[in-house]
Amino acid sequence: MKELRNKQGLTEREFLAGYDPERFPRPSVIVDVMALVVPDAPQGRPRVLLIRRGDHPCFGQ
Repeated sequence: MKELRNKQGLTEREFLAGYDPERFPRPSVIVDVMALVVPDAPQGRPRVLLIRRGDHPCFGQ
C-alpha cells in the first residue's frame, strides 16, 4: 500500500522524525469537536460536520 504524503511531500515517519515539540508553548492543547445541528422541522434529522485531517499525524482520518 502506498504511504500517504502531506502537502510538503512527507510521510508520517518523515514528519515525526523532524517534529520538535519544544517549538510549541506549553501547555499544548488538542481538541476534537463534534458540530451537531438539529433542524427545527419535526422530520429534520441531525447533521454532523466531519473534517479529514490535512496533515500528520493521522493524516486523512
